[in-house]
Amino acid sequence: MVRSQFGDGDESLPPEEIRQRILNDLETMAVLPSLPQVCQRILQLAKNPDSEIREWIETLRADPMTCAMILRHAHSAAYGFQGEVNSIDRAVPLLGKNTIKNLVVCDAIRRTFIAVSESGFSLDSFWLHSAAVGFAARILSFPLDEERWTAEQQLEFEGFKLSDEEVASLKEIDLPKRLKLADEDAFLGGMMHDLGIVVMVSSYPDLYPLLVEELKAHEWGETLQAIEESITQGLTHATVGEIIAEKWNLEEGLRTVIKFHHHADVGDRFSFLVGVADVLGEVLYPLPEEATYPLGEAFETGELKRVARFLPEGFFDQDQLSSEELVTLAKAVFPAVKRLSEEMRDSIFGG
Repeated sequence: MVRSQFGDGDESLPPEEIRQRILNDLETMAVLPSLPQVCQRILQLAKNPDSEIREWIETLRADPMTCAMILRHAHSAAYGFQGEVNSIDRAVPLLGKNTIKNLVVCDAIRRTFIAVSESGFSLDSFWLHSAAVGFAARILSFPLDEERWTAEQQLEFEGFKLSDEEVASLKEIDLPKRLKLADEDAFLGGMMHDLGIVVMVSSYPDLYPLLVEELKAHEWGETLQAIEESITQGLTHATVGEIIAEKWNLEEGLRTVIKFHHHADVGDRFSFLVGVADVLGEVLYPLPEEATYPLGEAFETGELKRVARFLPEGFFDQDQLSSEELVTLAKAVFPAVKRLSEEMRDSIFGG
């Protein structure tokens, strides 16, 4: 049993001891994955808004597989450039830095974990959920003052293809202003928030089927996080994710999101944002794929209090976003999130 690795019976271990045991396990049970070099370099370039397109193109040219994926996306129905784009030199300025960065990150996650296999686990489903959370977080955090948009932001917003009604709902609630978001990379936070799940699947054989079995026994009325805690005495995907994020030298803000997206502190606006986006991602693409969590029905009826355990911890005690507003935001972003996620999946997985 997995439980035996962390203690016997109901014994509680100090958080630091749990963390050290997990770290030891990860280092001895599996070769920890690393991000492809092209992704590491693109993330570095993305930190500098003044980085030159030439630098991006030179970085991408060093990885033919990434170049082919980007051209495939440029030729997809989402853009329809077709004959206009026959080289990476043309694709990068047409798609824009943010889309290129998102494509590279999404493809890096696929390539890094492509060999992971376990009963009941689907990398495609995991990836699709992660992308949906990334797109939801990005749209919810997008600055809504058009007069201050850069050309890059204008290009990105046009790619969302939101209706006038959806934009009006986003502007009325204006979550970016409420949360005082600034330079946080919301898409990256969403895309990587559940890294710990796939690392756990890779490092702890037979754990994932056990978690799914327990979720079914609870008739999908419990969260994956709660089942993890009950079975392993502290081994959660949030804790494991934080460890791999440190190994990858991700920024502190991203490490915090990965660790706390289920229970952000009041002042941790970035983790709260991704936690909210995670809920929306669970409605569209639940994990496990077969899950029938009660979230979808609750969003349809607006009765979110009955699914409080699936929302970020303390959601009903905070004053940044009401449950009614969350339902409104969900309706505004669901169509775009679903379309963007599936378009990117088709480009990256070759669907």
